[in-house]
Amino acid sequence: MLEFANALPFKPAMSLLQTALPAARLGSSQAQRLAQHFGALDAMEELLQSPGFDMPVPAEAASGKSVLYIQVDGGHLLTDDGYKETKVGRLFCGQHIKQVSSDDEEVMLRNELEHSDYLAHLGHYKEFVKRLDPLIDNHLSKHPHAKLVVVSDGAEWIEKWQSECYPQAQIILDFYHAAEKLCEFAGMVFSSAKKQRTMDCQAQNRAARRAGRKSHTGNKDKSLGQALCHC
Repeated sequence: MLEFANALPFKPAMSLLQTALPAARLGSSQAQRLAQHFGALDAMEELLQSPGFDMPVPAEAASGKSVLYIQVDGGHLLTDDGYKETKVGRLFCGQHIKQVSSDDEEVMLRNELEHSDYLAHLGHYKEFVKRLDPLIDNHLSKHPHAKLVVVSDGAEWIEKWQSECYPQAQIILDFYHAAEKLCEFAGMVFSSAKKQRTMDCQAQNRAARRAGRKSHTGNKDKSLGQALCHC
């Protein structure tokens, strides 16, 4: 029951399990109570804070360091008591990103993560990072020379947490929020006609990025102004 409830929402999980055990009397509330009971155990918290993968040292890297990526985000979920703040975190190693699509240019590039650690928290970010920090620290205790990269959506609490707890980490803005900020900048700088061309160009660049093709805005030696002028 816990396996099904972990993979699906409670009601469809029990409906699916009922097909395998037609004689059993199963309910979504029963599954929810079991999941909440076992989820609140100290042993479960210890498991969530233990590294679920190892970080191989990339032979091709000049520094010989692995890269540990830390993705954090937040939002609000509707509960019985109204909307509540929710935070999520995901840790993965750069060497665990694998391409699953073909190299055909007509096929959209698709990657997947072979291994990752995931943690979610219903509540304020201060309580969330109290649970996330031990997981990060446990990874670093096994790989003290690993490079840290925090992937952020630009929220102030993420920058505050990173600067206080992991000042050695590099923080970067995720692609979708970076593209959003570039479009906002283009709207302030360029006329309405050029704005539309710029937005079309940004859409083409996003499509090219998804397809694995290098867009002209991705060139390291080209400035933002040059890239927008090409549009």
